[in-house]
Amino acid sequence: MRSNTNDVYGLQTNGRQVSFSIHSLHTRIVVFFAALLVLVQGLAFFVVDRANTQIAKETIAQELGVGERIFLRLLNQQRSQLEQTAGLL
Repeated sequence: MRSNTNDVYGLQTNGRQVSFSIHSLHTRIVVFFAALLVLVQGLAFFVVDRANTQIAKETIAQELGVGERIFLRLLNQQRSQLEQTAGLL
């Protein structure tokens, strides 16, 4: 008959493979830190995504403003050229 031996976690092995139960301190610590890691990464993703979206909206608004000013300037230049050409005729 084999004698009961304690493994590193203090569980009785009886010469067979030990499965971890949810009541094991080691398992609880691993599950807690894994859940904490997932929570922190999810929160970081949410914050970074919101910041990127806000920056993208601000950049798009600025670029549209620049594009509008350039378009109006070119439109005025074309109108001036057409007026000058019409005046020559």
